Amino acid sequence: MPIFPHYAKYLMKEYSRKYSAMKKQPLEKDTILKRVNGIQADLAEIQELGKQTLEMFSSGNGYKLAEYRLK
Repeated sequence: MPIFPHYAKYLMKEYSRKYSAMKKQPLEKDTILKRVNGIQADLAEIQELGKQTLEMFSSGNGYKLAEYRLK
């Protein structure tokens, strides 16, 4: 019998033991909401940048703002 199935069983046993010992952490609702609100604000700003003409977008700070917001 090839060694691979035995090694796969060993790995599964080791990984399941390692990860089953992890403790669930409580969610920090206010932190999550702040991040979601920030993402929504970034999306709104990107949508406003999308309304600009190409010349206006390229010549002003539009490109830099879009690049920053999309990171």
